[in-house]
Amino acid sequence: VCSSDLKVVSESGLLSLSHKSTVYLLEDNVLKLQASQNFGQGVEARNHLELDECVCGKNLKFGRVIYVSTDDDGYLGCYEKLVSESVYCLPLMDEETSLGVMTLHMEKDHVRDEEKESFLDALANTLANIIVRKQTEARLYRLANYDYLTGLPNRVLFYEQLEVLLAVKEAENSALSLVLVYMDGLEEVNNSMGFHVGNLLI
Repeated sequence: VCSSDLKVVSESGLLSLSHKSTVYLLEDNVLKLQASQNFGQGVEARNHLELDECVCGKNLKFGRVIYVSTDDDGYLGCYEKLVSESVYCLPLMDEETSLGVMTLHMEKDHVRDEEKESFLDALANTLANIIVRKQTEARLYRLANYDYLTGLPNRVLFYEQLEVLLAVKEAENSALSLVLVYMDGLEEVNNSMGFHVGNLLI
């Protein structure tokens, strides 16, 4: 999702195809790279950023498009060396919650205007909505297909994957082995030592 949205930005009429851009999502108070566009020639986006390590991370709390250049106090990019003269930082917000940040790096002759910044603000909101929807879908899929306690595929997903394997093996005219493992005495463990011990055993 992040990569396709960066492509849309790059191909829009408002921005150059050569603009470097990234999407970082916030996980455990660290910005983690999810997608990057138009990098190369020895300059790559870093995989992890501390919030106080770059201008965009520091300004997540403002919840609005921020434009900074190398002339601004405290300018610090997300890369090992300078890749542009200025950068747009687009905080990705879900209401009051910070999801991450999108960066767009501009050439030195870039001129700010309300149309561009209005477009970028709308883009950030759209991207945030897509991220939230995808995260919700992923959570629902995991709840429906994985065991909450062990994190292993549940019976629903097992049967689904088994059907695929059986079809493949039938087409190949080959055999498939299935191993069943039973755990005896779990009720006695729960009754004598508590459910937390039984869960740990599972």
